[in-house]
Amino acid sequence: MKLWSACDSDLACDSPSISPEEVQRSLEESVELVAELQSRTGVRPLCFAADLHSGARFAQGAATAADAGAVAAAGAALSRSLTAAQRLGSECFSYWGGREGYSSPLNTDATRDIRLYGRVLRMIVGKV
Repeated sequence: MKLWSACDSDLACDSPSISPEEVQRSLEESVELVAELQSRTGVRPLCFAADLHSGARFAQGAATAADAGAVAAAGAALSRSLTAAQRLGSECFSYWGGREGYSSPLNTDATRDIRLYGRVLRMIVGKV
């Protein structure tokens, strides 16, 4: 069985300089093309993820960021990515919180971070 893995930013550009609607449209077009290619080749995704760590927007975290715009962008990206993963028949979805919380466990409030992460998950419930 042939499998592939990717994240949303592999299929669509997401930048603070373009509107959320443009990001959505770009991802939908890419997912449509990839789904067509999958139907021809039988290759399907093992894992799909939301890229909440490589852009400057999420430099201080995504779900746990102090900036409401970053949190909203993270929720939108998670929603888009989960929808894409479902459409493509991904075996699993990966959430990598590499920039969540603080730079050191010595000044991390894990309870707060889990609560903030839960808030983002509640934001996307029902949108997939």
